[in-house]
Amino acid sequence: IFRVGQSFWPSEELPPKLPEDLVGEWSIQGLPAPFWATRRSGIPPEQSFCFGSFRDRVDSTGDFILLDGLNGASRNPYHTFDILDLRIGGNTLLRGYHNQVLPKADGMVEPSVAMDAGLVTRDVVGGAVYAQGQVPRAAFCDWRRHLLQRLGRYALVVDELTFRQDSQNMTVDTVWQPVSGRYRANLDSVVYGRGGAAPAGWLSFSAMETEWKGGGSDEANLVRPLSSISIILLRAAAPGPWMSTEIKLEEEVTGELFLDVLKYRDRGAISVSLDGEVLAKELDLHAGAAISARLPLGRRTLRAGTHVLRIEAVAHTGYAERCYAGIAALRIKPDNVTTTPVTDVFKLSWSDVTDVQQQGGAITSQWNGPVQKDGKGIFFSLLATGPSDTGDACVRLDDRRAFLQLPEPAVASLATDTANLLVVATTHLAARDLREYRPEGATAPLLTASVPVAADWDFITGQLSLQAQEAGRAVAAGTAVELKAGEAKTLRVPVPKESLALIQRSLANAELTAGKLRKAARQQQQQSGGLPKGLAKLPGIPLLAGKSGVTDMVQIPTPQGAWLGIASGKSLTLLGPDGKQQHSLTTTGAIRTLHWWPETKLLLVGCRDEKLLAYELSGTLKWTYVSVMDPAVFRAAKTYWFKTAPGHEGIHGVHTGVFDGGKSRCFVGSACTLEILDDGGKLVKRLPVFWGPGKQFEMMPRADGANDLLIARWPNGTDSLSVLRPDKSGVARGFYGVPKGHTMVGGWSAQNRVRLLVQDVDGDGEPELVSATNGRWNRVTVFGGNGTARHNAQFGPGGGSQFRQYIRDLAAGDLNGDGKAEILVAEWGGLVVALDNQCQRLWSYRCPSPPRSLCLVGTRILVGCDDGTLVTLSGEGEPTARTKVKGRVTHLVPLADGRVVAGTSQGAVVSVSMQP
Repeated sequence: IFRVGQSFWPSEELPPKLPEDLVGEWSIQGLPAPFWATRRSGIPPEQSFCFGSFRDRVDSTGDFILLDGLNGASRNPYHTFDILDLRIGGNTLLRGYHNQVLPKADGMVEPSVAMDAGLVTRDVVGGAVYAQGQVPRAAFCDWRRHLLQRLGRYALVVDELTFRQDSQNMTVDTVWQPVSGRYRANLDSVVYGRGGAAPAGWLSFSAMETEWKGGGSDEANLVRPLSSISIILLRAAAPGPWMSTEIKLEEEVTGELFLDVLKYRDRGAISVSLDGEVLAKELDLHAGAAISARLPLGRRTLRAGTHVLRIEAVAHTGYAERCYAGIAALRIKPDNVTTTPVTDVFKLSWSDVTDVQQQGGAITSQWNGPVQKDGKGIFFSLLATGPSDTGDACVRLDDRRAFLQLPEPAVASLATDTANLLVVATTHLAARDLREYRPEGATAPLLTASVPVAADWDFITGQLSLQAQEAGRAVAAGTAVELKAGEAKTLRVPVPKESLALIQRSLANAELTAGKLRKAARQQQQQSGGLPKGLAKLPGIPLLAGKSGVTDMVQIPTPQGAWLGIASGKSLTLLGPDGKQQHSLTTTGAIRTLHWWPETKLLLVGCRDEKLLAYELSGTLKWTYVSVMDPAVFRAAKTYWFKTAPGHEGIHGVHTGVFDGGKSRCFVGSACTLEILDDGGKLVKRLPVFWGPGKQFEMMPRADGANDLLIARWPNGTDSLSVLRPDKSGVARGFYGVPKGHTMVGGWSAQNRVRLLVQDVDGDGEPELVSATNGRWNRVTVFGGNGTARHNAQFGPGGGSQFRQYIRDLAAGDLNGDGKAEILVAEWGGLVVALDNQCQRLWSYRCPSPPRSLCLVGTRILVGCDDGTLVTLSGEGEPTARTKVKGRVTHLVPLADGRVVAGTSQGAVVSVSMQP
């Protein structure tokens, strides 16, 4: 009998044995009855499970499936019926918590969130393994996932959604987390293995096989090889640094040049030159996930000999504080080369032409459209091998059928009159709950059954495997088979030649139809979306064209009009009321944040080198404060929260306001530390704030007329707000959670706040806090002044936790003149959503590109998008005018005169007029 903590080491007489008993069957970890009772999921206990797995070999050379049926609400991303791991023939193709379906209506999910899935059935019949899961409480629908994996060959995933309500704007996100697979837009597929290699005949110069030198920065290890992912990384913290290498050609060549890169979220924009000639002025390498890309550089004639390739960081992009660049190779496609496709690679394809998004290593195929209550949505996805230069391996034929390339032609169908799931290829048939299969054009069925059967029929060998849950009789090609309940039976039944001919003819017709349907679907997608024709052009005046992205912008009110402070890298630019540059200043550290202190008429500049700089409008530096970490943080001894930890260094947030004794104070947020300064920049008090630096601040009025200071931290532990009372006695926590009846989904270091809006949203004369939670789970919540959650809108899960990654922006104001505020949300799926003061949906508008920022000017709305589009909306969500600027619109600053100043990821600053 073993005791708790007792060690055991087997003797040599007890040899190790591989778990061969797990091979060839499903292993299910069910829920113990007491645990099942606490879940209250509504799923029968016999279907409830934690994990389920199947393997056909004990080692890693075969097929493997791991399913997750329970969300423990810990640090992992949100998930319900998730394919945690999937391997075919020793190739691991999927791994992680994002392999699932996420439905939404108008960008939102229901208040009560599904946390459990049921395993309805699973089996192994012949050469195919099958599982069916169900999430009855998925958002706005009952979601069933069918997984059919033919061992060593392919995996077919069919998602069946039965909708619980009507919606004109339903979104179905089918999310995948591929292992070593990259999405290729030209194929609309994820390609594994050699899909990124150069075709035969191309000239390739691997970045890892040449010597690089760098300059333009004192950064240690500016040029760094990353052998694990086969790239050379230019570690540029800001625009300016460069790296170069030499390539040698044995003979003159004329052809197309390409640069292979690895995009990522810390990347910037680069220029590319060869022998001093600029081939590309500004290539954007920023992406939300690691994405391989082949970027065209144009056609050139290159002499024999040595050439110098130079890469230079030229601009910030997105929200990245760095301008890194990852270079894999230079490729040349000679004019006289006919490329040979690379074959036999795995590809992940889906049945519909959809919008594809990539975030945090996950790839999302997003379907949008109207649905009806009790209607079905069926979505096919396929993992199979095929040529790396062709797409369309999975194409919708109708509501319930899809054409497949396995790579041989096949048609899959779901929920028909004769079978629940059926795959018919030129080489085999696989089915579940089959009653009859009749080839198109045949006078008699090829296979019938008196009871629903699972079938796997190899047309080449004639091997037929059948299994039924109840006793019955099947007839295959004239051969009768008696079936016992639950018993599998395998026999050899050759398929008649005339039946095979009919199957081949039918599949050839399906292939032709699929090609026409996919072409039409692509044309329809190109014609749909975007802005209505005839929209007025939004008047805009360029104010600044910086070299790197705008870090922050702030309005500076003066009697003569509004000034503007603009931060970019280490540069601070002050524009006067006429839009002309008044001062251009340079700081010693990169700027993170700007804040105008009206009581002292000072512009506060928070930098990454721990300095807080206070400038007068004359450009004179009035004082400098250097931030110091509170000693209590040292004593906590968690070095990953110190100022020395990557991403925690420097000043993250600055705010001012009337606080203790009616005095205006400055609040500085840094690594787990809050510093309170007087109007001369002297320290009043330093306090520890665990965990993380204060990034956003706001004052919440108290009943006694004083103010509490609200602090949102990022990076953080949880996204609860830190609250400091006017007596500075200590930091409390609050303004966290959701109202009764809503599911609370939290996480550690997984969520952050977007905006802290303190205003009276319900017209009762008392202020509320409107705030958004962004990250692994996304929501918008209205809190009372005492911190109690009153109203909430769930926007669902996200794949990462970058700042403003999923919920991008938030604004509130009275759009209809009823004395109550409407709440506007910009979300990553492409929508601007309007909520009432109780977080009930009013309307939504789909932007031509995902919205990045928004603001209100009276009852008019200005939205800035990722592709640079600026569009104005009426209070009812109708577009009224548009224009376009260079770069992602990361900042919008409304001015008192009706103008809005937009700042972008590529340094453009533009003033647009919002006057009607």
